[in-house]
Amino acid sequence: MKISAINIENYLSAKSVSIKCSTPVTLIAGHNGSGKSSIRDAVQHALTGEASRVSLKKEYSLLVSDEHDSGFAEVITGENKFSIVVPSGKGNHSEIPVLPYVLEAQRFAQLDENKRRSYLFGLSQISINPTVICEKLVNDLKCNADKVERIRSLLRAGFQAAQKSAADSAKEVKGEWKSTTGGQTWGKEKAETWTPDVPEVDADKAIKLLDNARKNIAEIQGKISIETEKLGAARQSNSAAANSAEEREKLES
Repeated sequence: MKISAINIENYLSAKSVSIKCSTPVTLIAGHNGSGKSSIRDAVQHALTGEASRVSLKKEYSLLVSDEHDSGFAEVITGENKFSIVVPSGKGNHSEIPVLPYVLEAQRFAQLDENKRRSYLFGLSQISINPTVICEKLVNDLKCNADKVERIRSLLRAGFQAAQKSAADSAKEVKGEWKSTTGGQTWGKEKAETWTPDVPEVDADKAIKLLDNARKNIAEIQGKISIETEKLGAARQSNSAAANSAEEREKLES
């Protein structure tokens, strides 16, 4: 879009403006209160239909210069004319979706992360396709195919969900590392060279301890066998006594 002319009448402080834009860049300068900001607001209103200083259409009368009943702004770009009439709000506006962000740069910065991403994808006509993304990661960026396959399902929920899942997994693995290393904090360089400390052990003493432990286990197992036999005999004796008492009751009756 190339602006060739700007005409404004009674729009805020811009009471009578007619600019022929014959150079690639047109600089508008003036003293404070001379109407520079009013020209900018009028151009934006004409191009986008959005007023900068009021939010409701019924407030458009506040955009008319003092002591006047109406005003207008007209922006000519080649064969097109874009305009706004105040306070009626009638006019012809551009349908280019990026214009509001070009005319008001801070608007993009004020978007949250999700809206900013959606806007950029829409502007560049890019869609999030997990299959295409995974193919590019493997073929173009030479990423590990197995790891890429692990995140394929996460990408369907969007990059934000995938990033959160990756962060949670990293936190979990770092916790396992800390537990394995005895409380050491994970570090990339440290992880590549870390080896566990070899404990100082007296081999002869360790063998004796092992032999004693095996003997103790054998003794305990022997005692368990003896007590198990006693328990079995006691159960048989109790069962026989119960049967004898039952037979005696039958005979007596």
